[in-house]
Formats: sequence, C-alpha cells, structure tokens
Amino acid sequence: MLQLPPGLDARAVRAVAMDLDGTVLDETFQPSARTAEAVARAEASGIACLIATGRMFISARRVAEKLDIRRPLVCYQGALVGDPITKKYPREHQAINEYGLARFIDTLDGRGLNKVIMVSTCSNYGEIPSDSLADENYPLKPLSLYANAKVAREKQVLGGANKVDYCGTVLRFATAFGLSGRMRFDLTVSEFTRDLFGGAVLEVYDADTWRPYCHVRDFARVLTRVLEMPRQDVGFEVFNAGGEANNYTKKMIVEAVQRHFPQSRFELVDKGGADRRNYKVDFSKIRTRLHFEPEFSVEQGVVELIDALRQGFFADYGQRLNFYRNNELHYFTK
Repeated sequence: MLQLPPGLDARAVRAVAMDLDGTVLDETFQPSARTAEAVARAEASGIACLIATGRMFISARRVAEKLDIRRPLVCYQGALVGDPITKKYPREHQAINEYGLARFIDTLDGRGLNKVIMVSTCSNYGEIPSDSLADENYPLKPLSLYANAKVAREKQVLGGANKVDYCGTVLRFATAFGLSGRMRFDLTVSEFTRDLFGGAVLEVYDADTWRPYCHVRDFARVLTRVLEMPRQDVGFEVFNAGGEANNYTKKMIVEAVQRHFPQSRFELVDKGGADRRNYKVDFSKIRTRLHFEPEFSVEQGVVELIDALRQGFFADYGQRLNFYRNNELHYFTK
C-alpha cells in the first residue's frame, strides 16, 4: 500500500509521477495488469498519472499507450552511466551523452524554469597525487569518454551565465552507495559488500587508489538544498557533492566489510594502472556555502546493505545482472 508522508491527507493528492524501469515495468519490461488497473482507478478518482523517466520519448510513449495515459510525458533522452559501458558502446555514448544532452540543454532557456541542476561527477578530476585534495578549482583531467562528456556539458551549463533565464548549478557527485529501488552492484561499496557477503573471493584492483563516496539519501538532501537556496548562492556555481570523511581507498572499503565478515577473503591484484583514476576530494565549499555535510558514512552504508541482504533482498541478482549492473544495452522493437 502507498505510504503517504505524515500529515498529508490522501485527498490532497492531485498527481502521481511514476518512473518506469524497476517501478512501473516488471522484469519483462512490461506494465502489469495490476498497474494498469491502479492507473485507471487513480485517473477515475481525479488523480493525474504522469510518467517521469530517463527513457527516450519514443520508448516512454509506448508504455503510456499501454496504460492509456494521455498526459504530457516527462522524459530525458537517457544516458550511459559510467566508464565501462561508454567504452563498450562509444557510438551510443556519443549520440546520447554528448549530442543528445547538448541539444537537451540548448532547449532549456526561455521555458520559465527556475533552476537547472546538472549532476556531474568527481571522476572529472581523473588522477591526482594521493596527498592532494581536489577542490572545485582543481584542474580537471578526465580519463574516460564518460568524464570527458561530463566536462563538456559542465562548460555548456556554466557558459549560460548572464545569457539564459534559469539558474544553473553543477554538482560533481561522489560515487554513490546506499539502498535504492534500483541497486547498482557495479559501484564499489555495494559490489564489494555483496560479493564478500556471498562468500566470493574478491579480486581488488588498484587497492590503494582513492575515491569519494556518498549515500543516495545524502545526494537527495544535496539536490533539495540547491533547490531551496537563493539563486544568488548557487547560480552558475560548481559544488563537489559529498564529504571528506567518505574519501576511501578500495582497500579501506574491503576492511570495512571484513569487520563484519572476518573470514571473508580477497586478493590484491596489480593491474598495472589500467584504471588510473585516483582522487581525494575537498568538500569545504558545499559545507560552508550550502551548510551540507553527509549524514551517512561508508561504514553505515555497508551495515545497511548487509542487513538488506540478510533479509533476502536482491536474491535475484544472478538472474538479473543487467538490471543491477550497467553491462549491456537492450534494443526494443515492439
């Protein structure tokens, strides 16, 4: 049953915005009969049902037609997220992450928008000395197609200062961890925790390389904070999103998991620098300007995921690898 926030009367609900993947669509990428019935009942009760998705319009429209939703669709043209999948599909990356997003940003001006937040990545810093901290003015050194595209779109958004009618802000996200409806088990904290929980011998490449991490709920708080702040405080600014306490090496993450599974095993593998990224990040700007600090530590994220795994969540991981990892693209013709 849908749980409403405390104090909110169900009669006050006028619209429901629904994601598609992992929400409206089942494992066969189709809406169930139960979902279609719920949408029909909501519409009959005067509640507008909207689709808000990262999918392309043509794909979202097919689902809307199946659910008989005849309202505007909130769509973004999708994205290939992360280095491995963009390297595997360079043509699609160029069409979506580069040209598609550039055109999307070009359409934002003149539409009466208040704020536009671009989620970028700390991966843009690439490779820096381990005894340095990268603040927002640190030279960018993108080492992948994904990061290069992010840097280009940052420049596009920031270049709108004094030219566009909206307030643009760039957030360079740390690497995500934490429970969500669409878990990403190809991200370090979640991947290491799940593998060691399951008894696998974990191979750890480049164990002493640094990354910053941030819980998904803290990311939600960051986005809310930017939306709530006066335009003059966030307009055409870049903020690293996270906290120094969650700068971790891969080996430190393994050790955090092993505190709960002392018998778990891992092997350190010297891959010869195949992934050269190494960056610790300074988050003082977001702390002083937006008064933001993360509430969740990496250790808390590990405990949270272990509890979920013990309760049987994500037991279908082996049968739905591409749902939980960004491995493959699927093309739909129907």
